[in-house]
Amino acid sequence: MISEKVLADKFNHIWASVFPMLDATFMRTFNIKNAQRIRVGKRGLVPPVHRATNVERYDLVAELAFEGACDHFVGTVGGRARALVRYAKMHQQVIADEVTTAESEEASKLLSVYEKFFKAVIGKAGFKFHPFIPGTSVLDNMVADICTDMMLIEVKAVSRNLSSTDIKQMLCYLIAGQASGRYHWRQFCFFNPRRAIYYMGDSDWLISALSGKSTLDVVTQFKCALAEVEYPILSLHSINRSTALTAHETKSAGT
Repeated sequence: MISEKVLADKFNHIWASVFPMLDATFMRTFNIKNAQRIRVGKRGLVPPVHRATNVERYDLVAELAFEGACDHFVGTVGGRARALVRYAKMHQQVIADEVTTAESEEASKLLSVYEKFFKAVIGKAGFKFHPFIPGTSVLDNMVADICTDMMLIEVKAVSRNLSSTDIKQMLCYLIAGQASGRYHWRQFCFFNPRRAIYYMGDSDWLISALSGKSTLDVVTQFKCALAEVEYPILSLHSINRSTALTAHETKSAGT
């Protein structure tokens, strides 16, 4: 089984065959035409959160803000502890160092952007954090960021534009959710609390614009493409297992 991050980063032949229009030109146009600033009432535009010079663990700050938003909007507790655990896993550490004052302050600024985004864009629609998405074929089970019944929201707390890898991960979630029958997200959204912007659109439009086909056709084609990847992976596992058994039998015979 492979994760959506590995699938998005590798296996270029799958993406080229199923989504031939996902190229540099599409990404350049998408970033220019679809980025929207967050507006709140008469106060106008929400300002971006610039990186503080005395903060180095920006990814930890992003996790603190995300888990803090989960606590704030859903009512969970222990967001800081969850963020530290997630950060430690990302960096293959047993435990992360405690949060500094500067990191906590910057996370609070990002959390403020979350609050404005939910108020201005999402409204009072019921939503959940960490939605579980069943995998399909060789694609492993996944956990996305946030969703409502009608929208999937991925958080990218970065200073850069969206990349094709970001789009590919979103496509994995949308297609696997549709294939499972559990989700039917009509809209997608990328939310960037760092830059105080978001990208929102129709899921069917995104899939059609990149593939030239309907969502239903793409789900079928994508699953078939994954099945072609699954066979050599399973064959490799069988070969490795057979080799290990042969080595064990040879060793046993020699003792």
